[in-house]
Amino acid sequence: MSKHYTVVSGSHASTLAVFRAFGWEALSRGSGITVRYASLAHPDAWSGPNAPKTGGSPAAYRQFSDLVREFGTGRSAAIGQVSLTDSRAVITYDSLTTAIAAIRNSTVGAVKMPELTQVADGWLRLHGQSKLEGASDWICLDRYGNAYNKAVAIVTPDARTKAARFETLAWPDGKPPAPTCTAPNHRATG
Repeated sequence: MSKHYTVVSGSHASTLAVFRAFGWEALSRGSGITVRYASLAHPDAWSGPNAPKTGGSPAAYRQFSDLVREFGTGRSAAIGQVSLTDSRAVITYDSLTTAIAAIRNSTVGAVKMPELTQVADGWLRLHGQSKLEGASDWICLDRYGNAYNKAVAIVTPDARTKAARFETLAWPDGKPPAPTCTAPNHRATG
C-alpha cells in the first residue's frame, strides 16, 4: 500500500511555479504527493459558473487583464516571464490601486499633494460604499487599515501545465463579505 502526502503551505509557495529548479515530476500523477497553498490571487477565482456572488469583481479582473494584454507581451497569461497565476502581478496592481485611491481620497479642496498621514487616513475610508474592486477581490479595510475578510485562493501546482491550478476560494470569516463590506468595530482576539 503506497502512502499519499499532502503538503500545505502559505502564500510564499506562489513562486514555486516560476522557480526553474522546481521538481514538477515529483507532482506527476501517481507520485502520491499533492501540494496545496494559499495564494493571494488567481486569474480563475472570479470566473466561471461557481464564482461567488459577492466579495469580488470579475469586471475588475478583466480591466487588469486588458491592461496586461495592452502593455504586456500580448498574451493575457503572462507579463514577460511572470505568470499571472503566481499572484504577484495581481497583488502589485491592487496595491497601486489602493494607494492611488487613498491619495485621491486625500486630495480635497485646496490639498494638491497630501501628507503621508493624510494618505494613511484615506485608507481607513476604504470600506462599505468606498471599498475598492480590486483584481484579486474587494479591498475592504478595517478601522486599523488592515484587510477585512480578504479572499484567499487555494491552488495546487499542476505538473501537466506547470502552473498553479485554482481549486477554491476561502475567507477568514468562512464566507464572502456582505455587499456592505464593513468590518466590525473591534479587533479579533486570538
